[in-house]
Amino acid sequence: MNTRVCLLTVISFLQVTYAQQGVTTNGVNTECLYPPDRRQCGSNIRMYYFDEASGRCKYFFWGGCLWGSMNRFSTLQECNRQCACHLAFNEGGGNGPKCEMEVIKYFYNKNTELCQQFTYMGCGGNGNNFATNGECLSNCKPLVEMEMTVDVSGVGDVPIAMFGGGAMGGMGMTGGGGYGGQQMGGLNMRGGFQGGRMNGGFNGRGGRMGGFDYYYDYPMNGGGQTQTF
Repeated sequence: MNTRVCLLTVISFLQVTYAQQGVTTNGVNTECLYPPDRRQCGSNIRMYYFDEASGRCKYFFWGGCLWGSMNRFSTLQECNRQCACHLAFNEGGGNGPKCEMEVIKYFYNKNTELCQQFTYMGCGGNGNNFATNGECLSNCKPLVEMEMTVDVSGVGDVPIAMFGGGAMGGMGMTGGGGYGGQQMGGLNMRGGFQGGRMNGGFNGRGGRMGGFDYYYDYPMNGGGQTQTF
């Protein structure tokens, strides 16, 4: 069967993170430094972006425009994982009563992939700052690629989503909604396969063009195949 390339339009809750293209001198991925796209194209979707000035992830309302900034994430957790967690820890400090506190916090060390304690002065600092070790890991630890076997005997349009709930439903596994199934659900695997339909085949992520992703559709041979990813 022929391989076809599908250009998918951006829909609600589309996750638009992409593999890092480069890293700046402060360790943050270059995608995180683009300004958020605040143009209006008929949608009003709550998303998150990395604010370079404060070193923290903040929410904004995305208008749904194509070919926009890549500094756009569907969850705060995913924004932290891609951006804020790459910063060196900052103990903060300054003037005022809140800046004289000494609080034990945790930061993510991307070199060791572990969270470590530090003393936070109560104000300032950056987004690589978490109350507990567990919160730090859940926000910053890279998602582990999972291997699974899917028996597609007699499968129709069955939505299966990994690493978060899909845009139109599906089954979520880990995460808070990032990397959801696209349009009709489908098999969604971070880093390997993302989005598409489970209709006798699966879609592998092909790459990124501006504000939306394109995918290659690989049909499975036969009707009773078991495919291991």
